[in-house]
Amino acid sequence: MRFRLTILLAVLWSGSALLRAQSLEGTPYINSWIGNTYGKPAEHIPHSIDNLYVTPSGKVAIITNWDEGGFNVAFYSPTGAQLGIPEESGTGAWGRNSGEAVFVDENYIYQAMTQDGGYDADGVRYPVDPDTKWKCIRRFHLDGYSADFPGGKGYDGSMLVVATGTSEAAPSGVLVYNQELFVSDPDTGQIRIYDATTMSATPLRSFTVANPGLLDHDRLGFLWMLDKTQRKLIRISRADGALQAASITFDPAVIPTAFCIDKVNDRILVANNGADQNVLIYTNIFTSPALSSTFGTTGGINSGTTGLVAPLKFSEPKGVGIDSAGNIFIGNNSVTQGGGRLEKYSAAGVLQWRLNGLIFTDNGDLNPADETEFYTKEFKFHLNLANTNPGSEWSVTAMTLNKVKYPGDARISTSPSHEFWTTAYSRHIAGNKLLYVSDMYGGSLAIYRFNAATDGETAIPSGIFEFDTSEVIWRDANGDGLRSAGEDDAKSIDNDYSTHIFPDRQGGVWKANRDIPNGRIRYFPLLGFDVHGNPRYSYASSLTYTPAELEDVKRLEYDAANDVLYATGRSIKAVADDWAAAGDRLVRYNNFTNNLTRSTAWSISLPYTTVSSPANDTNVKAFCEAGDYLFLIAYREGRIYVHRKSDGTKVGELLPTAATDNYSAWADINGAVRATRRANGEYLIFAEENGNGKIMMYRWTPPTALAVFRTTNALPADGSQDTATPAGDGVQNLLKYAFNMLGSGAGQASTLTTPNASVLTPSGSAGLPFASLGSGPAAGKLRLTYLRRKAAASPAPGISYAVQFSNDLGVSDAWAVNPSATESVTSIDASFERVTVTDSVTTPAKRFARVKVTTP
Repeated sequence: MRFRLTILLAVLWSGSALLRAQSLEGTPYINSWIGNTYGKPAEHIPHSIDNLYVTPSGKVAIITNWDEGGFNVAFYSPTGAQLGIPEESGTGAWGRNSGEAVFVDENYIYQAMTQDGGYDADGVRYPVDPDTKWKCIRRFHLDGYSADFPGGKGYDGSMLVVATGTSEAAPSGVLVYNQELFVSDPDTGQIRIYDATTMSATPLRSFTVANPGLLDHDRLGFLWMLDKTQRKLIRISRADGALQAASITFDPAVIPTAFCIDKVNDRILVANNGADQNVLIYTNIFTSPALSSTFGTTGGINSGTTGLVAPLKFSEPKGVGIDSAGNIFIGNNSVTQGGGRLEKYSAAGVLQWRLNGLIFTDNGDLNPADETEFYTKEFKFHLNLANTNPGSEWSVTAMTLNKVKYPGDARISTSPSHEFWTTAYSRHIAGNKLLYVSDMYGGSLAIYRFNAATDGETAIPSGIFEFDTSEVIWRDANGDGLRSAGEDDAKSIDNDYSTHIFPDRQGGVWKANRDIPNGRIRYFPLLGFDVHGNPRYSYASSLTYTPAELEDVKRLEYDAANDVLYATGRSIKAVADDWAAAGDRLVRYNNFTNNLTRSTAWSISLPYTTVSSPANDTNVKAFCEAGDYLFLIAYREGRIYVHRKSDGTKVGELLPTAATDNYSAWADINGAVRATRRANGEYLIFAEENGNGKIMMYRWTPPTALAVFRTTNALPADGSQDTATPAGDGVQNLLKYAFNMLGSGAGQASTLTTPNASVLTPSGSAGLPFASLGSGPAAGKLRLTYLRRKAAASPAPGISYAVQFSNDLGVSDAWAVNPSATESVTSIDASFERVTVTDSVTTPAKRFARVKVTTP
């Protein structure tokens, strides 16, 4: 039998253009995003939809009570292209907040809103009385610019004040028909009618109606109004308000949120936010309206595979409209905040397009067991990381909250202790897939488990750490996903102001307390899982710590695999407190849970000031650890500081690029930055970008050991000289890197120009691979021993190895990895290991082996 060892080098590489890049340790990054169809502020889709209106030609206006980026109203073409964003339409800017009523005619967009505090060109406040709110209809041109009129109020003269008051309620209905503007005023229980041409503040007439709400008109010119309180649709004479006989009283299971009238086919379409999550269609509307059909899958998002996003599976529908061609438009939302999805369907129910604005005050996490899955507090996304065009990597897969089956889900709750959930942590522990979700300021932590067989994509309520007037740990002991008596582990108050709560990768839960006598950190170890798959915790097993260097712990992360704690806070009490900031100091503690060997590895100062903006823009809001780095996000501007974990040294910053118009809004939440290192060495950094309905994603691959090797040896960074043999010894540069052949030890040479074709010895740590025959059970089998850089080494090796076999040097028998071959590995140091691969073949007359070394 003849054996031959050959060493083959194949250099494979690819690259992509960057829109804008800032170097970090000599390598660029890509700025991308998740959760919004568009990444730029001027294009973003609002993060929720409270209602919509569709013109006969298929143009659609949507309205939301609150869009952080200022798009309380947005206007789109029949193809979904942006037509106009009404300027200064809300988000509390200058006291402007939307209602849920919007209307579009041939010339204008009309927005229902309240005005509470703005200033005109002369600096005069309006309304003058700070306790008074204007209830307005604001008018815009179709391109989004404000449309003023004689007597119009506000800084631009575009507001028609229909009432004043102290409540937050905006006009609840708006409609223009036959040159008349109809406005529902919920405060006075009236529908007022104005001249739509002059927009005079003096009504033409008005009439009283109970619970005035959303308005539309039928083909015969009668008004229809939605009374949400009595769950009715009523028909009204627009001349005098006389109530007509035709009306609809909804079944108790129906939650009507919006409606529209199909004036071509004389139908009424009603958005139903009840358990059916669909659209109800009524015919015979002029005399005795009757439910004749529905549109959308009954059960909506919870039908079929529960939570799976698919056409006709509506979620929280709060807007419905129809054009003259019969195309139907649906405004979907999430159960909590955000989740805006504008969908257009053909009359036959075929999805034409979808616009997504899914994120509001939210950050998420990559599934550690599957890098294609990204979870936020209520959504699951699929990531295709082979895509590198910014914004192209993601698609929405599922909603994980089932309000019908689990009405007590903490994410729905408005309890003061956890009324706003914001940050998701995906964990895989002992075969259990879990989702942890923290509230905005780190006071509470909800826990969820998954069971695809019973609940599809739903995250099943499993437990909660709840901190308010008392402390409670709830576990779903009976496995029904509902909180029942006797399932709480309660204790007296530990601290009424927790600034961070963090679940580590092994399931331990860490809580940062504020300067209390019995320890500033409390740790709840994971005690295992119950029969339902719920993680178990208890107060009796919890531990407390009072770390040195910090008088006030405000943020923390624990690296469970290495027993390392990173914490930030105020270094001394004399440092003034900025409630939004993570503090003025960051500390790394080694062996943290071991009282005997705990040590402070390093401690660094953070940018910090209590002076108001812009001086405190650089204050750190939150941080996280991943791989070899720490990522710290500043309170404003979306700035992310990157530090080495080994010594705390800052290596650079991540900033928004042209892909997102170089803009990111404030960081509002204590989990505002999350990160993970992929198996290929790339880091994905996720940052809250609340202002424009998305999560910012940065993709950064630090320099590999290969890149350092090239730089150190004056080789081109593009790898074009990797296959060169400058020493004339037949051994390529990349092979000398792969097999540790540079240095001053045995089997090494000092430079690439120094000849070196040494072969690895059985116990060596440098040299080319060698072949041998096996013995014992492996007698007669070919063995190949070689040096391999460890995949988990830091920095990453930047190459991969494959041992391949052939019977005739690949002439007629292609080189291939033998899946039946066995491998034994001996660790040499942090970077290298010695590998012996034993072939499974013993019968061929000749056998060849090679090591194939490749680069990305």
